[in-house]
Amino acid sequence: MRRLTLLSMCAVVTISCGGEGVGDTPPDTGDAVTTDVAAVLDETCGPVGAIHFICDVISPEDLAVVPNSDWVIVSGNQEGGRIQLVSASRKTVRVLFPSDTSSTRFDSEAYPACPGPIDPEEGDDFRAHGLYLKPSEGDVHTLHVVHHGLRESVEVFEINAGDTPPSLTWVGCAVAPDGSTFNAVVALPDGGFAVTGTRLRGDIATGVLEWHRDTGWAMVPGSEDLRPNGLEISEDGQWFYVAGWVDERVIRLSRGQTPVQADVVQLGFRPDNVRRAPDGLIYAAGHTDFMLQTEAFNVARINAETLAFERILHHPVIDGFAASTTAVPIGDEIWLGTNRGGKIAYFPAPRLNKIIEQFEHGEAALANEHWRITSLEHSPFLVDDLEEFLDELRAEGVGRPRLTPIVRIPHEADQDFHHAVKQILDAGAMGIVLPQVRTADEVTKLVRAMRYPPQRGAQYPEPRGRRGWGPTAATRVWGVTADEYARKADVWPLNSDGELLAIAMVETREIVENIDEILQVPGLGGLLIGAADLSLSLGVGTPAANPGAPEVQDAIRTVGDACKRHNALCGIYARSDVEAMAEQGFTLFPIPGY
Repeated sequence: MRRLTLLSMCAVVTISCGGEGVGDTPPDTGDAVTTDVAAVLDETCGPVGAIHFICDVISPEDLAVVPNSDWVIVSGNQEGGRIQLVSASRKTVRVLFPSDTSSTRFDSEAYPACPGPIDPEEGDDFRAHGLYLKPSEGDVHTLHVVHHGLRESVEVFEINAGDTPPSLTWVGCAVAPDGSTFNAVVALPDGGFAVTGTRLRGDIATGVLEWHRDTGWAMVPGSEDLRPNGLEISEDGQWFYVAGWVDERVIRLSRGQTPVQADVVQLGFRPDNVRRAPDGLIYAAGHTDFMLQTEAFNVARINAETLAFERILHHPVIDGFAASTTAVPIGDEIWLGTNRGGKIAYFPAPRLNKIIEQFEHGEAALANEHWRITSLEHSPFLVDDLEEFLDELRAEGVGRPRLTPIVRIPHEADQDFHHAVKQILDAGAMGIVLPQVRTADEVTKLVRAMRYPPQRGAQYPEPRGRRGWGPTAATRVWGVTADEYARKADVWPLNSDGELLAIAMVETREIVENIDEILQVPGLGGLLIGAADLSLSLGVGTPAANPGAPEVQDAIRTVGDACKRHNALCGIYARSDVEAMAEQGFTLFPIPGY
């Protein structure tokens, strides 16, 4: 299976706002329009790894979610493009505009300079590029559309989500200044809207423009020649987030402040559109190696305040879906648009637990890349050390811990470890490793210690949990609310939405003999072989630990074969050839020596 995730963190740099001095011809923004409809449609619609598709759409360059509904509005930025409507649950597509169900009600007071509705003779010259939906408290919302056709403009519609399906009414427009080309649009909280101008006439080649009814178009100070593509705005209207496609960056640009402030984060790929999610994170989608054989599409999540980011997707181009232009979280999925293809892509939203995510994607989970473990078994159990370990890995405002924190507890399986498990989970650990396991009953005891008691209507009531409530520190480490923690703090794979791992150490003769029974315990998340202690249990020490003994290697193969039979997450404490050990059934690789 293809590798789906690539993680990266970035710091923030303050930049000058005096412009960068581009040439007379602004660079391509990655949204060039072609005229071959057949070239952007693809007959195949099957999944590629974890990525699935919604087909029969024309150049879905941008997406806008209709609030409190099942509907997603989709632009069409190639010949024959339309404003399209997609059901998020059924994954079906229909044309929203122009269509027999769309209507016109010109609000000349709000848009006094608009010459009137879109010319119906435009036909296939109509293209919808950037979208922005401004929600209302009721069912009728405002949709802004960057329009290319017989005129360059922002077209404004009302979408009535109370209709089934939603209906669209054109209400006005703002025509672009002569010679200008627009790309993205956002509605402003204080009225009007803003666009990115990727081609402007005059001394300033590119920039961000604001439009207001009484004043028309004006350049946003500090945006001159930023070479922008996508655009987003903070909820309070104080900051723009500008995608600098050419320079592989996102710029946070102050609005209405003197002096102008601009901060930049380098993403390592060319961001196209940027979108603010309900949780406040900024999603950026874009390209690496644009139009080359090695081209790939990428998605990053950015903390709007700190500009720390995590790249959550890096994937080679796919037939019928070349470069991603927008990323929008919808339910438990991330949807991607493209300007060069006839598909919308979607894939599962990133999990909090990167070990589980890697396993579900068919990839190895590597220490210091996806997770980190600390062992309390052979060292003093010092609370300060544990808190320091967890604080180092805590979420940095990008939706999940930097690395998944796993703790090997000091108690052995035949001891009373319930209180230690509760305290360590409350501190923020996402997995517990239990040493010296021998029986299935001991694994069940671990699972019960990690779970909360079942509540009314619980889908997975057994094994019944006994953990008490007190995860204040854990919510900070995970980067979630208390309610989100309660939903996610359950054992995987028993609960497929759970993010906790109950891991049994394989270091006794008995667990090897009982391996199939152990792997069938509900709530067990995985196994981790400790070859040193296993050698002592098997009686093949020298008398020191002897993990290379043939009997130990036979036991390791026995466990690996069982892991493959049960499709289980299994790992080994050893400096290993990852590919070779994966062939034997192992996908979890900690730092050796703990």
